[in-house]
Amino acid sequence: GAAVASTDAAAVFFLLRAGEINLRERVRSTLEVESGTNDPIAIFLTITLVEIIAAHANPETNVLVTSLFLGFLLNMGLGAVVGVLGGLAIVRLVDRLNLDHGLLPIFVL
Repeated sequence: GAAVASTDAAAVFFLLRAGEINLRERVRSTLEVESGTNDPIAIFLTITLVEIIAAHANPETNVLVTSLFLGFLLNMGLGAVVGVLGGLAIVRLVDRLNLDHGLLPIFVL
């Protein structure tokens, strides 16, 4: 049989940056994007499934597809806005600081 698992962002970034793996830039970029975006989707799907299971356990609760869809849009939209604004704030802060280039990744984390 085959095992299918998501790519862990920390492991992928480490292997691509520190490892001696020679990949085309497009493949490298695809792996980085995929490994960084699968965690939020997995969290949303897990919470959604728990809500559906809980709703079936309690017949008085009604889970609507519309509410799940709106919740998804709200969470992803808010996450995107906060991520972009936070990224821009970090870029401005790093531009103003006079740090050694080796310390920048640690500071940004």
